Amino acid sequence: MVDSNLQKMKLEEKINRCHNQLNSLRKEVAFAKRRVDDLEESMMISDSPPESDMNSQEHELERKIYCLCDENAHLKAELRLLQRQIFLLKKEDNLMNSTETAAATTAIATTATATATAAAADDICRLKSSRNSNEQICANIAELQHELLQAREALFATQADQKRLRHEKAELFNQMKELCDALEKKENHIKEFVRTLEQRVQESDMQTKQLLWEKQKLEAEYSKATEQLSKANQQLSAQKQDLTKEQQENSRLQASLKEMQGRFLLLTGKTVYNCEGANSVSLGSVAVQSDDESSPVTDSEEPHFLANGGAFSQHLKSSSESTLKDSGAAFERIPFAYSFRRCRSRKDAHAEDNGNRLSKLLHFAKSKAKGCESLDSFSEHDPITQELNLAERADYLLRARSMPLSQWKLAHITAWLRLEMGMIHYVKAFESNVKSGKALAELSDFEMENTLGIANPMHKKKLRLALDEYPSIRV
Repeated sequence: MVDSNLQKMKLEEKINRCHNQLNSLRKEVAFAKRRVDDLEESMMISDSPPESDMNSQEHELERKIYCLCDENAHLKAELRLLQRQIFLLKKEDNLMNSTETAAATTAIATTATATATAAAADDICRLKSSRNSNEQICANIAELQHELLQAREALFATQADQKRLRHEKAELFNQMKELCDALEKKENHIKEFVRTLEQRVQESDMQTKQLLWEKQKLEAEYSKATEQLSKANQQLSAQKQDLTKEQQENSRLQASLKEMQGRFLLLTGKTVYNCEGANSVSLGSVAVQSDDESSPVTDSEEPHFLANGGAFSQHLKSSSESTLKDSGAAFERIPFAYSFRRCRSRKDAHAEDNGNRLSKLLHFAKSKAKGCESLDSFSEHDPITQELNLAERADYLLRARSMPLSQWKLAHITAWLRLEMGMIHYVKAFESNVKSGKALAELSDFEMENTLGIANPMHKKKLRLALDEYPSIRV
C-alpha cells in the first residue's frame, strides 16, 4: 500500500508536470501566432520591407518551429511514458480489485483492511481523475498539433508572400531604374536646350547691338543727307530769288527798250530793225550815221510824208527844237541801253543754261531711278546720281513722316525701308507686293514670311515693332 501511494504521488507529480509543459507549450504557440500576426501586419503596412529583416524574421520563425517540433517530440515521448504508467496502474488496479474480491469472500477483513480498501478506493478515484486528465492532455496535444499545422501553413503562406513581394520589389526596382534613366536623359536634354537657348540669346544680343550700331550710323548719314538737302534747298531758293529778280529786271529793260523803239520811230519814221540790216540794231551803224546820210533818207521818204498830209510837216516844223533835244538824249541813251540789254541777255542766257542743265540733270536722275534695274551697275558708281537718289528718298521720307500711314505711296514705303529700317534687300518684294500704306499696315506674319520672303524672325519682329510702336508712322 505504501508503494502504491508513492507511485500514485509520483504519477500525480508527473501529470502536473505534463500539465505545466502543456501550458507552456500553449503559451509558446500563442506567442508564435502573435508573432506571425505581427509579421503579417508589418508586411501589409510596409509593402517592401528590407531584405535583411525579412531573412532574420524567417530564420527566427524556422528556429521557433524547430523548437516547437522538438518540444512536441518530447511531449509525445512523455505521453507514451504516461500511457505506459497508466497501463501499469490499471493493471495494479485490476490486481487490487481481485484482492478485494478475495478478501470479501474470506470475510476476514479487519478495520485496517477496511481503511486500506477505502484508501485504495480513493486511489482508484484519483486514478480515474488522472485518466480523465490524461485524456484531456491528449486532446490538448492534438489541438496543439492542429494549431502547429495552422502555424506552418501560415508560415508557408508568409514565405510565398515574401517571394511574391521580393518579385514585386525587383520589378519596382527595375521600373525605378528605368524612370531614373529617363529622368537623367530628360535632364540632359533640358540642359542642352538651355545651353543652346543661351547661345541664341547671346547671338541675338550681338545682332541687336550690331543693328543698333548700323542704325546709329544710318541716322548719322541721314542727318548729313538732310543737312545737305536743306543746304541744297536753300541754294535753290536763293537761285529762284535771283532768277525772279533777273526776270523783273529783264521785264523792266524790255519795257524801256519798247519805249526807246517808240521814240526812235517817232524821230526817224523807221523801226530799229529796218536800219542797217532789217533784223537787228548795231551800235556802229547808229554811232557812225551823220546828218548828210540822214537827209537822203528823209528825201527818199518825202512822198510817204507828203502822202500823209501837211499836218505831220507842220508838227515837225513846230517841234523841231524839242525833237532835236529829245533825239540827242535818246541817241545818248541808246548805246547804253543796248549794251545793258546785251549784258542782261548774256546773264539770262547763262542762268537759262544753268537752269536747263539742272533740269536735265534732274530729268536724268529720274530716268535713272525709273530704269534702275538696267542701269544698276552704273548708278552704283556714279556719285552724282547717288546723291540725287539719296536726296529724293530723304525728301520722300520727310513727306512720309508728316502724313499718316494710310496715305503712303510706293515711293514713301521704299524710302522708309531703305533709310529708316535699313532693309534694302526686301525693297523689290515690297515694290511687287505692297503698293500702299494701307496694305503695309494690314500685313500679317504669314504674308511677311510667304509673300515678302521675310524668314528671319528678328527682321519680322523689327518690322512689326516699327509698324506698331513708332509714333511717326501710326495710322
